[in-house]
Amino acid sequence: MESLDYLNKLSKFSLSDFNIMHLNINSVNNKCFEVQQILKHSNFDILFFSETRLNSNKPVKQLKNCNYKEILYYRPNNSNKTSNEIGGGLLLYIKNGIKIVKQKVSSNLFEYIFIQIDVKNQLINFIISYKAPNMNNNEYLEQLDNLIFSLDPNIPLFVVGDLNIDSLNDLESNYNEFLNSNSLINFITTPTRIKTKFYKDSKEFRTKCSNLDVILHNGDLIKETMTIDCPFSDHFFTTAKLHINSFKKEPKEIYGRNLSAKNINLIVDEIAKINFFCIAQIESVDQSWLAFKTKIQTIIDRYSPIQKITLKDNDLFPWFDDELLYIKHCRDTAYKSYVLDKLNGLKYGLFYYWKNQFTKQYESKMINYFKMKTMTDFKNSKKFWEFYSSHIKIKSDKSNKPNSPAELFFKDQKANSIEEISEMFNLFFTSIKSDSKIEYEDCELFCDNFFDKLISDGSIKPNKFKFEPTNEAEICELISSLSDSSGPGFDGIPTKILKLISPFISKFLCTIFNRAIAEGKIPNDFKVAVVTPLFKNKGTLDDINNYRGISVLSPLSKVFEKIIYKQIYNYFDINKLMNDNQHGFRNSRSCETALHTIISQMFKTLSQRLIALFIFIDFKKAFDTVDSRILIIKLRKYGFDPGAIKLIVNYFLNRQQKVKFESYTSSFANIKFGVPQGSVLGPLLFLIFINDIVSYLINFEVKLFADDTTLSLKGNNLTELLEKFNSSIMHLTKCRNFNRIDINWSKTKIMFISKKRNIILPSSILIDKTNVEVVDSFKLLGVTIDNKLNFLKHVYDIRKTINSRLHAIIDLFQLSFPVKLQFFKTFILPHFDYSITITAYFPKKTIQKIADAYYLCLYKLFNINPTIINNNDFNYFNSNLEKLNINCFVHRLVIRFSNFIYSILNNPNAPIELKEGLKFNHELERPYSLRNNNKLTIPSKGKYNEYGEKTFSYFFSKFINGVILNEIKHSPNTFNARIRNNVNYRYLDFINCFSNFDLNFKKFDF
Repeated sequence: MESLDYLNKLSKFSLSDFNIMHLNINSVNNKCFEVQQILKHSNFDILFFSETRLNSNKPVKQLKNCNYKEILYYRPNNSNKTSNEIGGGLLLYIKNGIKIVKQKVSSNLFEYIFIQIDVKNQLINFIISYKAPNMNNNEYLEQLDNLIFSLDPNIPLFVVGDLNIDSLNDLESNYNEFLNSNSLINFITTPTRIKTKFYKDSKEFRTKCSNLDVILHNGDLIKETMTIDCPFSDHFFTTAKLHINSFKKEPKEIYGRNLSAKNINLIVDEIAKINFFCIAQIESVDQSWLAFKTKIQTIIDRYSPIQKITLKDNDLFPWFDDELLYIKHCRDTAYKSYVLDKLNGLKYGLFYYWKNQFTKQYESKMINYFKMKTMTDFKNSKKFWEFYSSHIKIKSDKSNKPNSPAELFFKDQKANSIEEISEMFNLFFTSIKSDSKIEYEDCELFCDNFFDKLISDGSIKPNKFKFEPTNEAEICELISSLSDSSGPGFDGIPTKILKLISPFISKFLCTIFNRAIAEGKIPNDFKVAVVTPLFKNKGTLDDINNYRGISVLSPLSKVFEKIIYKQIYNYFDINKLMNDNQHGFRNSRSCETALHTIISQMFKTLSQRLIALFIFIDFKKAFDTVDSRILIIKLRKYGFDPGAIKLIVNYFLNRQQKVKFESYTSSFANIKFGVPQGSVLGPLLFLIFINDIVSYLINFEVKLFADDTTLSLKGNNLTELLEKFNSSIMHLTKCRNFNRIDINWSKTKIMFISKKRNIILPSSILIDKTNVEVVDSFKLLGVTIDNKLNFLKHVYDIRKTINSRLHAIIDLFQLSFPVKLQFFKTFILPHFDYSITITAYFPKKTIQKIADAYYLCLYKLFNINPTIINNNDFNYFNSNLEKLNINCFVHRLVIRFSNFIYSILNNPNAPIELKEGLKFNHELERPYSLRNNNKLTIPSKGKYNEYGEKTFSYFFSKFINGVILNEIKHSPNTFNARIRNNVNYRYLDFINCFSNFDLNFKKFDF
C-alpha cells in the first residue's frame, strides 16, 4: 500500500466528532517521518502508539507536533540488553483543547498510561497498555484488572493497546473471563496482524492472522471501528469513532404538602379535640372508617394543602443561599443580553465576570457547607439518599435518564397521552392471570385429595385457628414502627401525622379493627392500592412488559395487616406447618441460610464424584397470579375456622387499584388475582400458597426463598440423571397447572455440577415444549454461582457495585473524615457483608480479590495503606482500625462467621438441615474420650478429593472446634462481646484452621 493511500484512509476516518487511533509501530525512532505524517495529515483526537522502544536516553523532540500535547512512557533500561532488545514503550498524543482531568504513567514493568478527559462535560477514562510476549497472561490480566477496579465504574472506560493475547486463535479462557467480569467488549473483531513466514522444512510460506491489538469498551460510545493496513508495521491501525452526547435534564414537578413543625402542631392540636367515640359507634365498619378519614383529611387539607412543587436541580442544594442565588441571577441575565447582541464585547465581558464569580462562590460555599457537617448529619439513610441522589450520579441512577414513555403499546392498543398511558398501565397490571386451562373444580379436587393424603400420613398436623382481638397498646406500638417515608396511600393521611396522633386515635382504631375481625369485614379503603409504574431498565420504553407496578397501601391498612400477620405466622410456627426448606420471610432464615444449603449440596456432589443437575425455576408473576380460591382451600386444610376464612375471603374481595402516572391518576380497576403487592400479609399468604410444593416434588431436593425455587437431582452418570430428571419434572408441570401458577421457561435455567471427565453436556433440555437453556453460571438470591464454583463472577459483581459507591463518595472530597466514615459503614460495608459467610466455600484467589477491594476502600477514603511485614505491623494496623470501629477484612469474617453459626446452634427456628449438620460427639453415643466429648464431630471429607472440606457441616464443625468452642456456651450478649474483644486471638486460630484465609496485604500505588 502506498503511503498516501493509508494516510488518505486515516484522514477520511478521522472526520468525525471524536475519534481515536492505535498502532503498534515497533521502534518509533526509525519511524519518525511516518509518525509525523500521521500527526500532520490525520485529525484524530487521541493517538496511541505501543512498542515504541523509547527510553530515557533517547530524545523525542522530533516526535513533537504543535497540534498535540503528548504523554510519554519511558521504558526502564535493562543493563543486560539494548533498548531495541527490550521492546515495549508507550506514546500518547492528545489534541490541544481537550481537557485532561487526571493522568498517571506506570512506574513498573506493567506498562500503561491512564488518562481521564472531559468531552462535552462527560468524563471518559482511557488506558493504553502493552503486554510483552514473555509476560504471563494471567499475571498481566490480574494487574490490569486491579487497575480497572481502582477507577470509577460510572465513567465510560476504554482499554487500548497491544495485549499480545490472540482472541482469534488462543481462545484464552482467562481473557474472556476478564472481559466479561469488567463488562468489556473488544470492538476490533478483524485481524490486526497478518504475518507470513517461510518454513525451510516444508518449503512453503505460511500466513497467520491474529487479533492482538484491541479497543475494549464497557459502554455504548463507539459508533464505528476500522482496521487499516500499515505499510511500515506488521500491525494494522485500529481506529474508532465515538459518539458523545450530553443529556439535558428537564426540571421535575411533584405534588406534596408543607408539613412544617408549625403546620404539624396545628393539625395535631385540632385532631386532639375530635370525639372519636361517636364515630366508632356508627353501624357500618366502612361508614365509621369513612367518617374518621374525612375528619382527619379535612384538618390536614386546611393547614397543609397539596401543592405543586417544581424541582430545579442546583437551586435545591443546601449551600444555595441568597447571595449565590443573586449571583446566579446576574449571570443568567448577562448571558441573555450577550446572546441578543453577540457583537458587543462589553456584554460578553459582563457575562464572563458573573460566570467566574458564580463558579468561585459555588465551589467555596459547597466546601464550607461540608466542613461543618459531622457524622450525625448523615446517620439517617433517608437523609443520605436525599443528598446523594441529587448530587452524585451513578450508572444505575435513572434520574438522569428518561424513564417515562411518550407512547405505550399493549397487545394491539396504543396510548400516547398521559391519561391513556395511565389507564393502559392499569389495564395491564390488573389483567395478569395464569395461563393454566384447568377448571377450578378440578383444582379444588386436586388440592383436597393431596392435602388429605398429607394429613393422613402425618406430613402436616393442623390445629384449629381463629383470629383474636387486638388492643390499644399493640396498635400504638405498630403505628410507631411505621417508616416516616412510607407513602400515605389512598386515604392520603401522611405517616408522620399518624404517628403523632396515635394516642388520640388508638382507642377508635382498636374498636374498628376488632369489629373487622369479629364481623369478617375489612374497610374497603384498606383494599385500595395506588400503583406507580417503574421501568425495569431493560428493553424499550414503549413496551409495557418492561414495567412493573409499585403499590402503596394505606399505612393504617398495614397496621391492621400486621395484627393479622402476627397471628397467622405464630400459628404456622408453633404447629410446624411451614416446610423447613422455605427460607423466605421467616425468622432465623434468610438468603444466606438458603445459599448455604444449596452451595454445600453442590460441593457434596463433587465430593461423592457424582453429577448433579440444578434447575432454577422462574415463576412468572408469581405473586400476581395467585388464585385466592385455591388459597382458601389450603387455609381450610391448615385448620382455619369459618370466622378466619370469612375474614381472608373478605380481604381479597373488591380489591382495587389506580395507577398514578406523572400528574394523572387513572380510574379504579378491580384486582381479580394475586396476593396484594406492597402489603404486609401478601408475602406470608404466598408462602402458604406454595408451601405444599416441596411435598409434591418428592424426587427433587427443593430449596425455596419465597418464589425463588431451586430443584436438584444427583446421579452416577449423565444418561441416568437425565432420565430421572425427565420423569420427575412432569410432577412440577402438573403441580403448577393445578395450582394455576405459571413458569417462565425462557428465564428458567439449568446448571450441571460435576468434575467427571469426557461429559458432553446438552446446551438445552426440552421441558413442557420449551427448550430450557443450560448455563455455566446463574445469579441466585444476589449471588452468582458458577459451575466451577470459584465464585469469581460473584466477586466481580460485588466489586463493581462497591466501586460505584466508593467513587461517588470520593467525589465528595470536601466531606469531613467522620462523614466519609459513616458513608462507608452505611453504604459500602453492607455489600461486603451480604451473605458474607458463603466465603467459606471460596478459593483463596477469590477471597483475596474481595479483600483487596475492601482495603482499596480504606485507602481511597481514608488513605489507610499500611505496609504489613510482621505481626507487629498487623497488630498496629488493626488497633488503628478499631479506633474507627471497623476491622480488617479477615477479622470481620471471623466475627460474622462466629455470629452466624452461634445463631444456627442456639436458635430453635434455624433451618433443620443446617442444625443437623452440626453434631457434638456426645450426641452420637460413640466411645469418645471425655476431652473430645464436647467437641463437634467433623465429618469425613471423602477419600478421593478435598471437596468435602467445602461443605457446611465440615467447615463450620471445624470452625467451632478450632476457633470458638470455648465461647459458644455463653449468652448471646456475652458471646458477641468475647468474640469482638478477642478477635486478634480468634484470627490466629482461624487461619491455622483454614489456610485459604491467610491473605496478603497489597500496597496500593494508584
